[in-house]
Amino acid sequence: LHLQNEPFADQKFPSCCWSSEQFRVFIRDYIGPRFERDGVDTEIWLGTLNGPTEMDFGFGGIRLDSYDRYLDNILFDEEARKYLAGVGKYLERLIADRIGCKVRSIELSVLQRAASHLQSGTDLAEAIRTGETAVQFLIAGKTRVMVALRRISNEPYRIGYEAVPLEAVANVEHKIPREWINEAGNGVREELVRYLAPLIQGETAVPMKDGVPVHFAFDKTPIEG
Repeated sequence: LHLQNEPFADQKFPSCCWSSEQFRVFIRDYIGPRFERDGVDTEIWLGTLNGPTEMDFGFGGIRLDSYDRYLDNILFDEEARKYLAGVGKYLERLIADRIGCKVRSIELSVLQRAASHLQSGTDLAEAIRTGETAVQFLIAGKTRVMVALRRISNEPYRIGYEAVPLEAVANVEHKIPREWINEAGNGVREELVRYLAPLIQGETAVPMKDGVPVHFAFDKTPIEG
């Protein structure tokens, strides 16, 4: 769980900016103890803290003299730190201190969003089909639903597309079955390999023009109903 994406971003519309002290108190006194009390095993991460290593400006009532001190206020509080997971920010500061260069840690989701050129043929085909199905649902008057991809079989690989009510999906986590992970928790079993293998099949060619990827454009011509 990332508590807030880019907590320094003061937009031209109402924004959710957090001071270091607000983060520290919220983690230490509220969400950390609540997760512990309710037995929630979700990890708590500080999130994507946008900004350079050193900053000196004010916005939204928050004034920062140092990006490092913003983090230190939270991480040096033992009662707050015990609820936090992840080592990205620690390594970021360690490298900056030891080597003396600017560093910014990036979580894997950012890398994934920036690597569409490595998507599989299966992934691309299913993404297109999901969009087409969503349009069909919309034309048919189906609302408050999302497109779900349901696995029918592994060999041959087949899936079906169906409409699922949003309330059946929102805030619901679908985990990999524990029996698909080895006992040590550091490897996977054959069941998971069979499940994942079809998803990485097929290579895609990225169309290029003058060294730049060519992206598709929507036809925004209005459709008369």
